Amino acid sequence: MLLRKLTLGNFMTVDAESKAALPSRVSWFSVGLVLIIFIGLLPRLASYQFGLPYVEWHDEAHLYWFGQCARGLYDPAYCRGYPPGYLAASVASQLFNEAISRPGLAPSVETLRLLGVLLSAVGIYAVGESARLIAGKTAGLISAGLWAVSTPSIEYALYAIPESITIPLTSLVLMFALMAWLSPSRWRWAVVSIGIGVIAALFDYRIAVFILPGVFVLLRNALGAFLKDWKGWLILSVMLGIVLVALTGLIYLFVPASRALLLNALGTRLWNIDGLLRTIVQAHEVTVLLPAAVIYSLGLLSLILLWRRKKLQHVETLFLCAGLALLVCIIGFTIDWDITQPSARIQNVLPASAIFCILLGASASFVFSIVFSMASPAPYRYGAMFVLVGIVVSLILPQALQSLNQVTDRRRESSHVLLRHWVEDNLETGTIIVSDANHKTFNPFWGGIPHRRWFDWWITEDFTEYSIEEWRRRGMSYMAIPLYMRNKIAQDPAGTTMLNQMLPLVEFTSSMGLRGPDVAIYRLWRMEHELQVRFGSEIELIGYDSDLEALPSGSVGRIRLYWQGLQAPSIDYSLFIHILPMDAVQTVAQIDGSPARLMRPTYTWTNVNEIIISDLFEIQIPTDLSPGQYRILIRLYDYQTMQRLPITDNESLTDAFQLATFTVPE
Repeated sequence: MLLRKLTLGNFMTVDAESKAALPSRVSWFSVGLVLIIFIGLLPRLASYQFGLPYVEWHDEAHLYWFGQCARGLYDPAYCRGYPPGYLAASVASQLFNEAISRPGLAPSVETLRLLGVLLSAVGIYAVGESARLIAGKTAGLISAGLWAVSTPSIEYALYAIPESITIPLTSLVLMFALMAWLSPSRWRWAVVSIGIGVIAALFDYRIAVFILPGVFVLLRNALGAFLKDWKGWLILSVMLGIVLVALTGLIYLFVPASRALLLNALGTRLWNIDGLLRTIVQAHEVTVLLPAAVIYSLGLLSLILLWRRKKLQHVETLFLCAGLALLVCIIGFTIDWDITQPSARIQNVLPASAIFCILLGASASFVFSIVFSMASPAPYRYGAMFVLVGIVVSLILPQALQSLNQVTDRRRESSHVLLRHWVEDNLETGTIIVSDANHKTFNPFWGGIPHRRWFDWWITEDFTEYSIEEWRRRGMSYMAIPLYMRNKIAQDPAGTTMLNQMLPLVEFTSSMGLRGPDVAIYRLWRMEHELQVRFGSEIELIGYDSDLEALPSGSVGRIRLYWQGLQAPSIDYSLFIHILPMDAVQTVAQIDGSPARLMRPTYTWTNVNEIIISDLFEIQIPTDLSPGQYRILIRLYDYQTMQRLPITDNESLTDAFQLATFTVPE
């Protein structure tokens, strides 16, 4: 019974409108399609926040600022000529987030990404329903499943770019056009198709080609007698081509900014057959090319057999879809602002990819139908199920595994965000030398990471361009060096000397489960005094800076401490610094507080390779302090129990370390 249901929709001997009136026959398809949509939404919802609040892709930031232009908050010329649809979406997202007190680049991008994810559910439905209308329920489920899990369709549903909106809309355009084509009495769906096509074109002018399916349906209904054979269609196609050429000429004459693009598109790229073929192949990145080619070939043979047996109706829908997909590939390749690309960018041809998913589902369905009809007696028909499973696995499984890896990667924490927050929590304000890998990390306007304290940045691809002394003379304080560059510098003796002149603070690497560039942070000068003093088994004091050689009474002494966690401390320890005479235990001045910055309690010292720098401690020397020698002791203790950490390598003082001595002159 299941096999009969699976093959029912493949033989288009029943009028599409009549089949739609039989809910009992399509209920299993509806359940399957809903399940596929749910499965397709899972990876999208799980990963659409990737990188945030850092905005990785520059197009997302550009489009945010386009929206700022449209609001009059940025240079109006910056977004001149950009399609108005996405400007409106960007403005709406900004206003919405500002109304709920979430202003800025990252919240706006997050909202638009979520919109793209929700629209992708509509796109999955439209792909599945379009395939069902053409070749039956089996085709619909295969096509929807392939589009739901394919890596490109997931990836570009997650970006706050026009394609995340236009791709689902173009799938809806095709679905409504097919509904009107297969049921002429429902010609109004063609009008809906045209309307959605116009809306999509407001986001990307190249998508205007998707107005054609609805136009073809209306012309077919209006000129039915004239279009009774292929000659009428040929004449109509020629006439539409003339109209297209005339429109192109008008654009060339009255839109001067488009002339260079049109000349390159029509004079060079249109005749680049190799580039066009590359683009068509690229549009098939939604599956594995070799199995797709085999299924296309077998599907074409099966289509011919089914057509000769008069088992199919409306075969022309397949050729119309194929023609539309090829037209999208041609336009995507020829009309591209980056004319140096050997093929179109994948996002420019994803509407064609959705159509190719429909055609692959139809081809697989035709193959299954032929194998099923040839299998006899009945038990052998279960072999047809293995054929169907093999087809589905070869098309969908590789993409599903690749998409799973992509989602796993995108759910990792961004090293850009962690680096930005670590710098704010641990370092004094200064200028950071970065490479192009982190050129937006400290730029909240284009990177999106909100900031509490401002850090300037200087971009270079050669960290050895100047000596450390010269970098410091130019006002630089820190370096964020990609690890591959650091390792290359370390291979040269002069580079090793340069690295040794700096203080390595921390590294952020993929081994920490991070997404983004591996980078090491250095301070451009080392600590004044280096030590190795262990407090218990968890914390080590590795150095300090001070100006404590001679302090008159009433002056202020300054100390900065440098720590490392030997293992993750279990509690938040406190520090006290005591000043005592050399020969007495009476405290004459003291400081109590956190051993580092307030944002870095000791239980966060989980990275044993990280150096934690304290705030600058200022100790007020009493005005009535007698001249003489004094010592500075430091202790770490649990403020709740007052239990002190022992100094494991100091025999005379078991719970305090003598950091330094100083003189109060007469």
